[in-house]
Amino acid sequence: MLYNLIGNAIKFTTEGGYIHVYAKKVLNNIEIEVKDSGIGIHPDDQKDLFEPFTQVDSALTRNYDGSGLGLAIVKKYVEMHRGSIRVESETGKGSSFVFEIPL
Repeated sequence: MLYNLIGNAIKFTTEGGYIHVYAKKVLNNIEIEVKDSGIGIHPDDQKDLFEPFTQVDSALTRNYDGSGLGLAIVKKYVEMHRGSIRVESETGKGSSFVFEIPL
């Protein structure tokens, strides 16, 4: 899960940007956040982000490689651990992916 989220943060963050990983205990859960200063995700594109084979940029204008499976797999793994995942993002201002799983 972290491998994919950090890999995406690296892929979508330009040189000079930042990537932070945070972890904290919340009640009986662990919450992990991967936050970056990358390109961000438009709100209209966030609703389908965790669907298989979904990518934000179209095939005709694609600037980033990938199959569109990474986030769907992360979501599946998080759910297999009885957890949840969410994204907070603004175009041009970076993204924050947060998942929470029971300890």
